[in-house]
Amino acid sequence: MTKKLTVSNELLTLVNKANDVSNTLSEGISCLRYSEVEEMMDALREVVDLYDLKKQGGISEYGDNEGKYEHKHWSDYVAPDDPKAYNPKKDEDNV
Repeated sequence: MTKKLTVSNELLTLVNKANDVSNTLSEGISCLRYSEVEEMMDALREVVDLYDLKKQGGISEYGDNEGKYEHKHWSDYVAPDDPKAYNPKKDEDNV
């Protein structure tokens, strides 16, 4: 017996907005309306908030923070309980 998967409305909205953008681009239209991108980004923020997704944290390899734990704002999102998720308690500059 397979387990029924529940999908949130926020996730469906994000998937559909991303699909709208993909369809626009695949139709040969090389520019998007700003509102299309804005709606997709709003949907993304709702999914991030709903699932409490986190950016990654880790030891910096470059610059002034080299060797220090930092928030990697450019990283992919991970689940909040993922060991790679940013933990402000590990960040000396955040204390």
